[in-house]
Amino acid sequence: MKLDLQNLQTAFINLEKRKKSNGKSSRTNPSLWNYDYIVLSLLHDTLTHLLKTSHVQKKQYVGLALDLGCDVSPYKHFISESGYTLKTLDLTMEQGADYAGTVEDTGLDSESFDLVFCTEVLEHSNDPFQGMREIYRILKPGGHAIISCPHVWFYHPHPHDH
Repeated sequence: MKLDLQNLQTAFINLEKRKKSNGKSSRTNPSLWNYDYIVLSLLHDTLTHLLKTSHVQKKQYVGLALDLGCDVSPYKHFISESGYTLKTLDLTMEQGADYAGTVEDTGLDSESFDLVFCTEVLEHSNDPFQGMREIYRILKPGGHAIISCPHVWFYHPHPHDH
C-alpha cells in the first residue's frame, strides 16, 4: 500500500485550520472526543504544574519569558499569571508572535530570558541538538527551560514531523 503523504499533510493542515477557526483552545482544554485528548490533558497538567511549583515562581523576581514555537501561545495566560512578562516566537509573525525565527536560530540576544517555554517544537526541527543549544544560549544564567516533546503522536506535519 502506498501512502500519499502530500494529501495527508494537506488534510492535516486543513483540519488544524478548522480547529483554530472555531475559537476553542483544544491544547489547554481538549474535548474528550479529540483523538489527542489523553496526551493533551497530561501535557496541560504537567506544564501548568511545572509553572506553579517552580522555585522561580516565588514572586521574588518577575522575569522575561519566551514561548518558543508558540503558534497562538495556548499557555500564555499560565505563563503571565506566574508573573512573567511574556514574549513569543514562531516561524512567522502571522499569528501575532513578537519574533520570527526557529528553535535552531531564534535571532535573539544571548542570555535574554529568565524562562524559555518550548512545547512540542523540537520534534519539528531539523537539528534538535542545535535547538537545545540555542535555548541554552538565550537563557540568562540561572534561568529555566520548560521543554516537552511528544513520545507518541499521530502524524503532525507543522511544518514537518521528524
